[in-house]
Order: sequence, then C-alpha cells, then structure tokens
Amino acid sequence: PVPAAHPPVRDNPTTTTTTTPVPLDPAPPATTDPSAPALILPQGQDQGDPFLLDVGNRYYLYTSQPSFSGANVPVTSGTTMGTWGPVTDALPNLPAWTQSGFTWAPDVHRFGSSYVLYFTAVINGSDPSLQCIGDAVGTSPTGPFVAPPHPFICQIGSGGSIDPRVFTDADGTNWMVWKSDENIDGNATPTNVWTSRL
Repeated sequence: PVPAAHPPVRDNPTTTTTTTPVPLDPAPPATTDPSAPALILPQGQDQGDPFLLDVGNRYYLYTSQPSFSGANVPVTSGTTMGTWGPVTDALPNLPAWTQSGFTWAPDVHRFGSSYVLYFTAVINGSDPSLQCIGDAVGTSPTGPFVAPPHPFICQIGSGGSIDPRVFTDADGTNWMVWKSDENIDGNATPTNVWTSRL
C-alpha cells in the first residue's frame, strides 16, 4: 500500500508506445573532469540502469548499485558527456524497509529548490525477493538524499513495483510511470505499466 502522505496510486494500467532504438555512438575514451580529477568510470565499465540529469552547465549520471558492497546509488558529474568526476553515494543511508545490496533504477527530478530521488529496492525479509519503489529528498543533485521509513509505491499483490520514471507533460504536470512485477521469480504472468500524477 502507498502511505497516505503520498499521492494515491491509481490502479489503472496505461499503455506504452514502442519506438525504434537510436544507434549509439561508440563510447568516448575515459578522461578526467578538470574540476574533479579522480576519474572512477573507465571506458567499457558496466553502468546499470543509467539516468542522466541536466542541471545548467553540468550533467549528473546516476546508476544502479554495482555490487553488494558498492555505493547504494552511485552518482558522478561532469561538464561534458563521457567526462566524469569521482563517484559518490547519493543515498548513503538506506531506509529500514530495504535490504542492503539491492538498490537500482534511479531517477532524479527537481521540484522547486529540492531534488527527489526515486529508486527500486528489495524489501527486507521478502521471499521471493519483492521489490518496491522508494523516494528520497535532497537539496543537491549529488545528495545526500534522505528517504522516509516506508516505500513510495509497493504493489505487493502485483509482485512489487520497479523501474520508476518521472514524465513531465507539455502542460508541466509531473507523472510517475513504473512497472508492476508480476513476473517475479520467473512467474509467467504478464506485467503492466502504471502511471500516477505526482
């Protein structure tokens, strides 16, 4: 269930459209960011579920947790694409409902002077491992983001909730888009894509 402090989640699946993927240019060679010369992201290193935030003259790259002992939500920044500074942890303290070592699919959106980080995490003690969506607030794109003690979206009856993304409509309305996880643990049940106004 979604806590009352957050907007209600609508139980109406929405449809999605399919687009033709755009071919990606080869990755540029790894170089350092002049303002932070300790490069951590070498060319060819896997960066799972990347999310890119453009803030003025700087890009912020958020990725999934790379290992059980790595940063919960790795973030790095740079003034040009492919030129990144050191990696820090945008969410150094996980909320109590999460299991350490399983934080991924980050999304960050600016609301006024604050930034909100949305992420997917495994619920402590769930078997099979049930994933839900959390939220955390910060005043800087690099955090530290602080999460409340409960999930933001958690459809337990649908196998959980994963992969949050904020979509801003042409009129400025912000929507949360995510996937329910009916195919959890190899289940053949079809999954759904959902949306709710933020």
